[in-house]
Parts: sequence; C-alpha cells; structure tokens
Amino acid sequence: MNSSKSYETAKMEGMESLKLNCFSLLQNGFLPARYTSDGININPALFIENLPEDAQSLAIILEDPDVPHGNFCHWVAWNLPLTHHIKEKENRGIFGINDFCNHGYNGPHPFSTTHRYHFKVYALDCMLNIPVSSTKWELKQAMKNHIVGFGVVTVKYQKHLLHKNGSSIAPKQNVSEELKTLLNEKNNTCVSIILPLNDVSTDQRAGKLHL
Repeated sequence: MNSSKSYETAKMEGMESLKLNCFSLLQNGFLPARYTSDGININPALFIENLPEDAQSLAIILEDPDVPHGNFCHWVAWNLPLTHHIKEKENRGIFGINDFCNHGYNGPHPFSTTHRYHFKVYALDCMLNIPVSSTKWELKQAMKNHIVGFGVVTVKYQKHLLHKNGSSIAPKQNVSEELKTLLNEKNNTCVSIILPLNDVSTDQRAGKLHL
C-alpha cells in the first residue's frame, strides 16, 4: 500500500503530464510546519515520474492563490538537473526572486485562515539563460515554447496558534488507525507523512520507500 499523497495534473495540450509525489503531507493534505515560516522554512522533497525523453531541465514555481491580490510566489527556480527527486533544502539549479523579494524558498506564511499552495514543476527541453534577478514572470516568458511536461502538487497550511508562553500549537490533525498501522509496519519510515515533527527529515524517511 502506498500512503503518500499522489497528484497528477490534467494533460496540457502538447505536453506530458508529470506525476508528483510528496511524502511530507499529512493525511488531510496539510504541509507540516517544518516546511513553513513556523518551522525551519525549507522546501519539502518532491518525487517526479513520467519525465519526457526530450526533457533537459526542470523549473519550479510555488504559489499561494489565496492572498487577496492574486497569486503570491514563494519560490521560483530553474535549470535544475533532470531528476526524479527534488531534495529537501534543494540547492541545485538557479533560484530567482520570489514575492518576498528574496532569492530561494520562503515557505507558507498565512496570517490567519488556511491557504492552498501550488508546487508547479515544469520539464523543459533546454537550459535557460536568464538573469538570477528574474521573477516568475520572466521565467514564464523564457519557458514559452520549451515546456514538454508539467505537474502540480497542491497542499494546505494553517498558521499555528501560540500559547501564552510563546510556544507553537499545531492545528489538530486526524491520524487514521490504518496509517498508524502502516507506521508500525514500515518501522516509522513514513513518519513525516503523518506527524509534523520538526526534527524529521523527509529525505531520510522517504528514501526507503521511493529511491
């Protein structure tokens, strides 16, 4: 049984549909705090299937569509080597400028309500030659006519509440008995799918399942 969250986009005209897996998701599709501004703020690992034969590089855009003024970009990257595994704390490729005006990954940071986050992965038939100061808009323009595959993982995150002493309270998550059993069967190799433990490495836990 594969308990990881698996998503596949509807096919885009003329493109292959990439299948993405994120072992970091909780049962109900929430992203653990580890990958957000409430945690250590690193990107989760993604696993990619159905890469087209003519693909030469990958690009990533992470967006929040639930902000009042439209999509907010948390991560923009390109020229990642062709791989089936985007690692935690990924440092390959070139990172552009996100909407925080930072280079690199800035995780979810909703002020109150639950927000959705789209991890969009593009397979390209070339390497791109654009400045490191590029935003998602320059990246999208440069990718035109070069996208041979596309996939998206949509996750959710709700900002943690705080105790009076300042410690964090995670939103309540329901863990089914079936998944608890799976944890025992897998000797806790899947623990980061279920529990938002900040000291758990997804790469370490998921490696035995997918690599």
